[in-house]
Amino acid sequence: MVANHRSEELQSDNKVYTCIICDAPHDAENLFVGPMDELAQTKGQEDGPENAFIEPEDLPGFAVCVNCRYPDDIYTLAESMASSKRYHEYRNQQRAERKLRYDAFVTKAEANQLVHCCSCQQMGRVTPIKRCQAQSPGWIGCNILKGRKLGESNLHNPHKNRRLYVTSEDLLKDGKDGYAFCIPCIDAAVPVLKRMARTLGVSEEDIANKVRAQSLISMLKGVRRVGK
Repeated sequence: MVANHRSEELQSDNKVYTCIICDAPHDAENLFVGPMDELAQTKGQEDGPENAFIEPEDLPGFAVCVNCRYPDDIYTLAESMASSKRYHEYRNQQRAERKLRYDAFVTKAEANQLVHCCSCQQMGRVTPIKRCQAQSPGWIGCNILKGRKLGESNLHNPHKNRRLYVTSEDLLKDGKDGYAFCIPCIDAAVPVLKRMARTLGVSEEDIANKVRAQSLISMLKGVRRVGK
C-alpha cells in the first residue's frame, strides 16, 4: 500500500524540465539532484542563510540529466520533490497542532478580561484594558518588578533567582499587583528596567532579548508552556 502510494506520487508530475547544464528536456524521473542538505547549503550561500531550506519548487533549479550529473546526484527529481513535499506537509501539520495547543493555554475569557495598568494604578490613575491588548516588560523586567513587590533585598541577576520567576498566577493578577501595562506606561518602563538590569549585572544580550515590551498574552502563554 505504501509502495503504491509512493509510486503514484512519483508519477503524478508529468511536467518537462530541463537539465541546468545542457538544457536537454526530461521528465522528473530522468533528472537527478544531490542530497537535500547539500542543496540547502548551496541555496543558503546564494540567497542568504535565512533561506537555507529547500522547497519542492526549488529542486528543478538543481536538476541535471544522466549525462551531466556528478556522482552525488543519485536522487531523481521526482522522488526528491515528493520527499520535500511530504516533509513540508508534515512540518505544516506539526505547526498547526502546536498552534492549537498553544492557543488552548489562554482562554478567550482570560484574553478578553478587563485588567488595569499596574503603573497607572501606582500613580493614582485607572486605565482599564483588555488583557489581550496589555503589554509587559519581558521576562527579566517582570522578574525585577516581582522582586520589588516581594521586597527582595538581593536582586542580582533576577532571572537566575527562582523566587523571582513569574508564573501564570502572577501574570493573571490585576492592577498594581499584576504585570499589565498600557502602551504609554510600557514605553516609559522599559528603559528604566533596562538600566536597573545593567546595575544588577545582567548581560547585554539578555537585556536586549528579555527586557522589552511584549504582549502580556504571549508572556502568559510562554510561562504556561513550562513543564508541558
